[in-house]
This record gives sequence, C-alpha cells and structure tokens, in this order.
Amino acid sequence: MTWLKPPESSPLWLRAGEKPTEYLYEVKPAPARPRGLESVLSWDLDAWPEDIPNKPDRVLYLGALEWSWSPAHSRFDSYYLSYTDSLWVMYLHEFSDGYGGTWEWFPYSVSKRVSADDRAVGYWMVYDILVADSTVHELDHYHLVSAEGLLRVGDFATIAAMVWME
Repeated sequence: MTWLKPPESSPLWLRAGEKPTEYLYEVKPAPARPRGLESVLSWDLDAWPEDIPNKPDRVLYLGALEWSWSPAHSRFDSYYLSYTDSLWVMYLHEFSDGYGGTWEWFPYSVSKRVSADDRAVGYWMVYDILVADSTVHELDHYHLVSAEGLLRVGDFATIAAMVWME
C-alpha cells in the first residue's frame, strides 16, 4: 500500500444488504513487535504530546471494525496510520450521523517513531488501542471487520484473539 492524502470519507455500510458475504479467512501470525513502539492513548493527558495535528497529512488505511449493540448504539472505527517527524500517529476517521452527517478525524494513539515495517507498526498500534479500550472502557470483541486495508480480516482475527482471550 502507498501513503495517500487523507480521504474525505471512509468505508461505511449503512444497510445490511451492503455487508459482505462471510468467508473463511486465514488467521495469520502476528508480526514481531517493533522495538521501542510504545503507544500512548489520547486520554492519557499526562503523556499525550501537544503538537499532534488534528488531521493527518498522509495516511495508510489499515481497515475498519464495527460494533453494533442495538439500532441506536454502535461504533465504527476506521483506522489510519500516519506519522510526523518524531511520532507514529493512529487516527480514527469517524462518521457523525447528526444533521447532514460529517466525517471527523481523531488522533487516538501515538508512539515514538521507530524504524519498522508500516504493517507491523499499524498492527501493534491497533492491538494497543483495543487492549486499552477493552480494559478502560470494557469494550467487547468487535462484531464485524467492516473493511480491509493494509490489515486483512485474518490480521484482525489474530489481534482479537490476543486482546480478548488474555
């Protein structure tokens, strides 16, 4: 995958008929965690850097997860990896379905920029986000991989097994 300008919208299904047919997917082994990659989540204000851009300049789309607890309670996370001179930054691109519906960028996790494979960095930063959300916010296992990017369904399955089976 190549680094691109941030999109105006991310993949999002709003009708059940748009969801993909279920298939069997290869569950892949986790890549080695890059040495020195330590995620800080946005709610850790003591460790959160002050100079994080509100919107990324360039991104790698990693994929999207969906939770749907009821018709009125759902969550769609579209994960985008970006970077600055000194940091890796994980952005969520969220759809706000209020009047007119808008897309908003949220810097959600950062790590010191270490030399590593983009896929490994994105993989472990998504893992760190899900571990933190499951611990702090009691988030349950996602309900659907809504879209694939650099991370495939098998990658998300391996991450989920590590997060929710520990």
